[in-house]
Amino acid sequence: INDIKDIKNKNEYLEKEYGITDISTLLNLQLSTVSTYKNRIFEKLNVVNVVQLIDKFRSWKIVDPN
Repeated sequence: INDIKDIKNKNEYLEKEYGITDISTLLNLQLSTVSTYKNRIFEKLNVVNVVQLIDKFRSWKIVDPN
């Protein structure tokens, strides 16, 4: 991820409640790759689930608060 715009675009998949299987299909990536990316993001942002991740993004005004 190179900039905020990339983060926003990828976060749309999380906001729409896509699972890692859906994301791997949509982005044409292996399920294990998406799972690894998700785990690395959670670790780096110090969150343990998608709810915490979305809350963090909202606090940074990366996603719509509604």
